Amino acid sequence: MTFKPAQLLLALIAVIAAPAFAQNLAVVNGKPIPTSRVDAIVKQVVAQGQGEDSPQMRDMIKKQLIEREVLMQEAIKQGYDKKPEVKLALDNARQAIVV
Repeated sequence: MTFKPAQLLLALIAVIAAPAFAQNLAVVNGKPIPTSRVDAIVKQVVAQGQGEDSPQMRDMIKKQLIEREVLMQEAIKQGYDKKPEVKLALDNARQAIVV
């Protein structure tokens, strides 16, 4: 999977602009990533004893969420979400979470 410089620039702009959005960590290509998502992941990591809440942990999680969103948008653009094996995996994951 290759990224165009424009896509990476948009991701960088989203990171730089993040402080301007009180409730959003960032906005990647028009899609907001809520700060509450960072809070939920930090809470989960701490509850599992995998680390302590710190600015370093939060920064790492923020970067990962932005990277994931860029990758997710590119995967959808390339049609990966339409593949039968991906649909099946998503259905299985959804069921495991709900049940």
